[in-house]
Amino acid sequence: MNEARLQDTTNKDVWFSAVKDRGGRIVGLAMAERLSIPGRDMTALDIVESTEWNVLKEFEGNGLMTANVARLNAQILSDLGNDSGRLPLIFAECNFQSHAERVGRGAGLRVPERTFVPQILVQNVSIRDGQPIEDGKLRDFTFMYLSVDLMQRHYDPSQVEAMMQVTRAKSFA
Repeated sequence: MNEARLQDTTNKDVWFSAVKDRGGRIVGLAMAERLSIPGRDMTALDIVESTEWNVLKEFEGNGLMTANVARLNAQILSDLGNDSGRLPLIFAECNFQSHAERVGRGAGLRVPERTFVPQILVQNVSIRDGQPIEDGKLRDFTFMYLSVDLMQRHYDPSQVEAMMQVTRAKSFA
């Protein structure tokens, strides 16, 4: 891959953020992927899905995943230049049954008002993640997004830079 492209973070399409324990073991991980849709005036709409959030069972309930997703949001905004006036749409689909939306809410994501739309299923998937499921039921997932207002209030360029500085990766030799 071209070295200039590697150094140009605006060309980045995947982000990872991890939480390590004192021994350097990764105990929580968050990931996001970007789809860039070209527009008429040579600009693009950047759609970034926060796709995976997971923390080891023994570290659940300590706010680590919420902090990790907030750090992931800061990484995305830092790389895509949140002071350029073009903000990406950062969104996630969260499982209500496992309460994943709590992590998203803590990191600033919001659930739009849920209304029934006949062509969109509210309970839409069957997954094997160890969560108990009633017979005949599927998972209830919801869409969440980081609003422009919240980006401007909680992820402005100075706050993003401060988050990035505080959470820079440290070497665990």
